[in-house]
Amino acid sequence: MLSPTHKSSSALTSVFHSIQHSSGRKHKKIPAALKEVSANTGASSMSGYLYRSKGIKKPWKRLWFVIQDKVLYTYAASEDVAALESQPLLGFTVSELQDDLSEPKVIFQLLHKRTLFYVFKADDRHTAQRWVEVFQEATVL
Repeated sequence: MLSPTHKSSSALTSVFHSIQHSSGRKHKKIPAALKEVSANTGASSMSGYLYRSKGIKKPWKRLWFVIQDKVLYTYAASEDVAALESQPLLGFTVSELQDDLSEPKVIFQLLHKRTLFYVFKADDRHTAQRWVEVFQEATVL
């Protein structure tokens, strides 16, 4: 026969267990390197929204990018405190692309050993040019 104390503690345990699992949210562990740079840092070489595609015919996604200490950090939004991705830029090359459908010189590509890594699109020619210059500075020692 169970004592009243044992019944209540097992009931409490099952309630706690159901509360713990009912939230349905998984807590994703963020690597320390991605938490080191906030999306809105004053120490960056450049930051802002760009459209990014993983290939010429792939869909565009608007993301917030920060280049700091020769590393490209990617965020979903400018308010984010942890990056989705980080990519050291040393050894990469950057070049402008001409797209028949958009304004000239707003699209540029990031290549690694002549292999396409990402394609970026800025809102205007001036912004694209500034990004290209900062990318180029970040790709060399």
